[in-house]
Amino acid sequence: MGNHIFEPITTPNGHFGGWKLAQVLDRPYLSRILRGHLPPEHPTLNHSRNLKRHYEIHGTLANTSVAALPDTGSGHNILSLAFANEHKLNVDQSAKVNFLLPSGQMTRSVGSVKVTWSFLGESKPLDIIFDVLPRCTHPVILGKEFLKLTRTLTHLAQRIKSKLLPVSAQQGVRLLGRQNERVLGLLEGRPVTAVPDTGSDVMLISKAYAIQHNYQILKDQHLRSELEFADGSRAITSGIIPDLRWRFGSSDQDFWCDFHVLDDLVESIVLSNDFLFGTDAFSVYAPSFYDEDVLTPELVYELSLVKQISWLGESFRRVFRRTAVTGTHSPRSDFTRLSTWLTNFSTSGPRR
Repeated sequence: MGNHIFEPITTPNGHFGGWKLAQVLDRPYLSRILRGHLPPEHPTLNHSRNLKRHYEIHGTLANTSVAALPDTGSGHNILSLAFANEHKLNVDQSAKVNFLLPSGQMTRSVGSVKVTWSFLGESKPLDIIFDVLPRCTHPVILGKEFLKLTRTLTHLAQRIKSKLLPVSAQQGVRLLGRQNERVLGLLEGRPVTAVPDTGSDVMLISKAYAIQHNYQILKDQHLRSELEFADGSRAITSGIIPDLRWRFGSSDQDFWCDFHVLDDLVESIVLSNDFLFGTDAFSVYAPSFYDEDVLTPELVYELSLVKQISWLGESFRRVFRRTAVTGTHSPRSDFTRLSTWLTNFSTSGPRR
């Protein structure tokens, strides 16, 4: 297939309904699209280098209308202490949690609180536990597990709205806590696991991973960005690596993307909100996603071999055969959906 860019989907009532892919043959132009630098003259995109798309979920929390941030990079639902105090919520201070930030630093919650949430236009109330951060860049964050449980990333993705706002001086990166959901793919033809983070405004790569694979980092001052993490702390990137070729493990489609380099990033690769929503990744490339927590030691070991030396062992094949014959579904099936690509990869190596 050819290269692609994103173009907006308009619903029958004229509202923005998400992104779809449109064919384009200009690879450098695609790179500008994926890093958010959309030329204002492009006829189908009301988007420019001065605007950034923001994603939110509208609903009611503590009898208050809110616009929550959908954040697959957070394993927990989060409230700011300011929001909890404003709405006189009773915070259980005995339930404090340490959260790992993208920079490797830690932040600590002040407690937790159970609050009733309702999606806008839906009548079913849901009792949700939120961890409360003393300082948070967004008053309400809905984490990965809740988004998956309510199918908000897939079947009910219409709950996620977006709007264009002026670009902030800081790019948000809201990875919070240990990451267990991964995307298996190829970066420049090499197998790699990435973290899908709908709370991240930029594509990220760790400096250690970039150096390991001899990627050229452009370090001009104007290519460095200030990142703001969920707790309000900040870090400066060391540059950009332009035009890296990414492919989801379950696909033959290539995307050329620009990655911001963060020196102490705790993950090798982080995929951004524009990229994930723009490609409809949670639905279109669902077989590439898996949960590390449901893998047996044998599967973890063999996955490491797939990434390192393009080898696929027998225990993967046993899982694939058992799933195909019995039709059973278990948490492990999130990973077994990778079977076709992994099997092909084991026999043919990276596809270039």
